[in-house]
Amino acid sequence: MPNPPPTRPIIICGYSRTGTTFLQTLLNCHPEIHLSTECQLRAISATPLLCAQIARLHRREHEQWRGLSPDEARVAMLRAVWYYSEPDGLLARRYGNKTPGNERHFQFFESVFRCIPPLYIYMVRDPADVLASVKRMPWGRDEPLWLLIARFEASLFCMRRFRRRNQARLLTVSIDRATTMDGKRALVEEVFRIIGEEPTPEVWRFVDQWPIVNPSENRLEVDTRLYQRILRNPLVRRMRRELGYRSS
Repeated sequence: MPNPPPTRPIIICGYSRTGTTFLQTLLNCHPEIHLSTECQLRAISATPLLCAQIARLHRREHEQWRGLSPDEARVAMLRAVWYYSEPDGLLARRYGNKTPGNERHFQFFESVFRCIPPLYIYMVRDPADVLASVKRMPWGRDEPLWLLIARFEASLFCMRRFRRRNQARLLTVSIDRATTMDGKRALVEEVFRIIGEEPTPEVWRFVDQWPIVNPSENRLEVDTRLYQRILRNPLVRRMRRELGYRSS
């Protein structure tokens, strides 16, 4: 029997605290999907170097890569990196990765997955609430606000630039739609429709247990003056308008 056609990898992108972990957990509830945990690509995102390493392996007919074309070997190498600490993920029919900041590596993913172009899901959320959420995290509390805003804008810039050329493969999902049970279920149905899978009972059980999004929680846990500074920032106001949020 011929081998089944390869399925598109699923790459979750977006700034920190926009719902990337929720989406990864949701998709991993499906028995045939496994997205690997966060894997920073700084060390391997030099695409020419990685491709050269794979080409050398392929020429040597290394046992692990024997019989694979160069394109297939590239994919196998990255999957090995993703699933180094969770080998069960290699058995999943649908695979991919969730790491905040993945959007900085669009070019890298496009090079690795030339034979099976990925589907990208970019998570968005009210920028003011994202920045407030980051500021209450231990790792973001001491970061200057201007730097957090600049990083968020850089994330949106990468998304915009890629979307201009590949709109059909970039789905933008707003976690703020999940403020009601109906909104939560509609969001889940849209995501699974786009990736071409049916939600399973395991998925719906997770959805029913997952609390409804409450944006005001972040605002209560940061200084009111800080939140007002965030709202007044011209770049934040522009980002909110771009993403469809009313300026306050």
